[in-house]
Amino acid sequence: STALGMSRSRDDGEGRKIFIGGLPFSADEIIIREDFGKYGEIEDVYLPRDRESNKPRGFGFVTYRDPRDARDASDAMHGCVRRSHFVTAIPTAIPFGVSAFQWRTIELAALMGLVAPPSVC
Repeated sequence: STALGMSRSRDDGEGRKIFIGGLPFSADEIIIREDFGKYGEIEDVYLPRDRESNKPRGFGFVTYRDPRDARDASDAMHGCVRRSHFVTAIPTAIPFGVSAFQWRTIELAALMGLVAPPSVC
């Protein structure tokens, strides 16, 4: 759902949005709010669907009210196995002092499983 007119853009610019990948195709907004809501108040959950088949694409975005909650969720959930799937959870905002190229490289490595998860759940 889109709460408070939140943009579906990739980066909220405030560090409140995280990308979540490796989701089971059965994951819906209720499941995402259940799994990620324990880290703080969620403003928006976006789970894209394939335009032709309308099937879930296996990834999404969660936007928190507070950037600290997004960071906590990312730290706690990245690399976890949830509902029999390995979850990737990384912030969409580029950290201060990191170039866009460096950040894209880090994101790609995380998505490919080449970076060790920062925490175990």
